Amino acid sequence: MLSSVECGSQRQFQFQRRSDRSYVLKRSDYQPCSKDEENELKNMVQQQLNADIEEENQQMNFMIPMPELEQKPIQLGKVKSCTKAQLQNGGYGFKMTVVGVQDGQQVDCSIEGIHDKNNGIQIDENQCQGMD
Repeated sequence: MLSSVECGSQRQFQFQRRSDRSYVLKRSDYQPCSKDEENELKNMVQQQLNADIEEENQQMNFMIPMPELEQKPIQLGKVKSCTKAQLQNGGYGFKMTVVGVQDGQQVDCSIEGIHDKNNGIQIDENQCQGMD
């Protein structure tokens, strides 16, 4: 699900996709990420978010060709918080809050997902919103 709302000076972007969590049970509580983990996760998340945005834009243009509704790519910047929990399959779940820029506007993004060594990164929930 992709939704975008513009009201006055506030813009919000939200993307949700659920992973199959039936096989990924937590093995530990959430712990803070190291700086290296933050940067690695931020880069992987940005790549996946932009791939998801592109996919949604293509689907929307196929159904209703309206370029003004297309979402712009997002550039993630400073990580405000990052935590992760080990999963039984050897991967980990993560939660991040990151400041980014989308279409020239600063946005705060709240992101949750999993990183599986076999399947890469899966973003379960993402919400970015900002003010002019």
